[in-house]
Amino acid sequence: MQRSDRLGVMAALDRPTYNVPLISILAAGFVLRLLFIGSEGFHNDVAAFESWTLTLRDNPPWMFYAKSGFADYPPGYFVILWLLSKVYGLAVFMLGGSEAAHGWALLRTFVKMPAIVMDLVNSALLYAIVRRYAPPAVALLAAGFLALNPAAIYVSSYWGQVDSVSWGLILVALWCVLRSGDDPAKTIPRLTWAWLAFGMSILIKPQGATIGLLLLAYPFATHDVAARARRLRGTLCGLGAAAALALGISLLFHPAADVVGWLFGRYLFGSNVYQYNSVNAFNLYALVRHMWQPDSMPLSLLGIPVGPLSLWGVLLVIGATALIVGRYLQRADDRALLEGAMLCALAFFVLATRMHERYLYGAFLLSMPLIAFGRTGLVSSIILSVTMYLNLAYSFYYQSVMENHVTGVDATNLWPLISHPAALANVSLFFWSRRPCPPSRRRRPRGGICRPARGSVQDRIRASLRVCAPSSTARAAGSAHARALLS
Repeated sequence: MQRSDRLGVMAALDRPTYNVPLISILAAGFVLRLLFIGSEGFHNDVAAFESWTLTLRDNPPWMFYAKSGFADYPPGYFVILWLLSKVYGLAVFMLGGSEAAHGWALLRTFVKMPAIVMDLVNSALLYAIVRRYAPPAVALLAAGFLALNPAAIYVSSYWGQVDSVSWGLILVALWCVLRSGDDPAKTIPRLTWAWLAFGMSILIKPQGATIGLLLLAYPFATHDVAARARRLRGTLCGLGAAAALALGISLLFHPAADVVGWLFGRYLFGSNVYQYNSVNAFNLYALVRHMWQPDSMPLSLLGIPVGPLSLWGVLLVIGATALIVGRYLQRADDRALLEGAMLCALAFFVLATRMHERYLYGAFLLSMPLIAFGRTGLVSSIILSVTMYLNLAYSFYYQSVMENHVTGVDATNLWPLISHPAALANVSLFFWSRRPCPPSRRRRPRGGICRPARGSVQDRIRASLRVCAPSSTARAAGSAHARALLS
């Protein structure tokens, strides 16, 4: 082989590869979101984010809660808005005008951008997670399912809410946990990053808190003593790092000795703003009662009061989460971890009181990695996409009814022919998804070729037709072998 030929082949080996189909999907998703970024959206939420951004631009973080008037979020997302406010102020200065000069359109674009960007990050993460267990075409399907999903676009670009940020950090945490076993030397740092991502998610919104129990169970989901020790060390390091992150951010907004009690008070305040059975959420309570009923009303069993709905909602979530974590420990594989995360998010939405319509976003997002394992994950993702889209549309109509003082309608039960079937679909999906499911029968040996365990002829034929991407070890060995041939 001529020297020029050898150099050409070696350059090809060293050249970075770009996933053109994935980049195209992300670009299309971004363009679609830009079409709606100027919309008024759910104007109460958008106005709140705009007001908070201006407050943080004009005041230091430790004065924010005193100056903002009303802020029912913990401090996590206000760190993002604080940084965003500085960039926004610089942009206005460079444009040489005031906010009013451009009709506040720039501010609206800025406050919507974090959720839009996180949509695309989540889509790329879905590709990375699904690609661990399925061919590239399936991974692209999962990424496109989120990037081009009308419900996801509705939440971030049209509505203007930030659920993709808080739940996206949960997805980051799961990705780090899944990768923590790839290289024993990286178990501890990757678990530390997982807990940091999880901690930041809870500092933004606490809806994903129950998934922390799965992360705590992760060290015990192995029979390898050395692996368990590494996982425990990584978990302890991660808990310490997450606690330090929470303390640092809290001190930024409340630099006082009672900062821990203050942070707990922020969560308590936020949870008590809407003390209703369902705040337009298509869940268990919307199925059996009208929405917007006080969750302090007693639940009766055979005519005997047995406690308020709020208490029973908490007990149901605790019981369901315990069963989900137990199932994960019993199976102790990646699929069980991903299924458990989706079920924890869905249990919180379906079983707890005081749920808003967008709290379904966690289950919606975490159902998509399950596309890697077959039809069940795809069906779940489709169902949750439809019910969440309908729930968002319901809430927009509710806002219109309340603001325009529409008469002759029951605001606690606006679309019974839509809300009740959709609520039934969400509840049924939760119980259907909890059915026993055997662990994956495929195993990935060192060389990266997927071979089935002993099974049916059909299983062997399918596996023989499926070639997985080579592992990083195999790719490195192949590259080294090619270089040796060229030297």
